[in-house]
Amino acid sequence: MSIALNVCIFLFIIFSFSKVQLTAGPVGPAGNRGRVGPYGQAANVAGCDKQTMNLQQIKHQNAKKTVVVVQKPILGDPDD
Repeated sequence: MSIALNVCIFLFIIFSFSKVQLTAGPVGPAGNRGRVGPYGQAANVAGCDKQTMNLQQIKHQNAKKTVVVVQKPILGDPDD
């Protein structure tokens, strides 16, 4: 019952406000300018430290060395 009431209210709102047109309001005053930033030259490349591996990455790297990936055997010449 409550879903039907919600749907009825929703439809009423849609039909009531479907002909309302939005208009632009008056332009307000401009705000104050912020502080001026630094004038130095920007670096071309950001300096990054050597990235360290986390525990999950170390575990994955070790698992790649030890896990055998089973592949479907090729019977015959693959060009045929």
